[in-house]
Amino acid sequence: MEEQSVKRRFPIELPVTLTWQAERSRKTGSGTVVEIASDNLLFLSEAGLPPSAIVTAAIAWPVPLEGGCRLQLVVTGAALQSGEHTFQMRIDQYVFRTAGRTGAATALPPPVLAPEIPQRRPLV
Repeated sequence: MEEQSVKRRFPIELPVTLTWQAERSRKTGSGTVVEIASDNLLFLSEAGLPPSAIVTAAIAWPVPLEGGCRLQLVVTGAALQSGEHTFQMRIDQYVFRTAGRTGAATALPPPVLAPEIPQRRPLV
């Protein structure tokens, strides 16, 4: 009998900024990540996210680097399923970006859409 690996899911509450392509224009929205795993995100949002859309989600990471530099986790992947205001997306690509010092008055920069996702890397 083959063993199946169990994906660990972590409950978390973090703000997220979303960007996706819809028809001929770029759409944006915001929400709250409520669960994260190595291969997907679950988030709440009022955004009208279409099924199978390629989504870029910029998450304000809760722990700054030593010295107070804030981080932003930017993930890209396809929307898998959605409820009325609940969305799940697959994580195909991710990167941590610096986002200024803690206490700075500047907002996080918006995420950049990735046109193609070359390969899948697990979130560690």
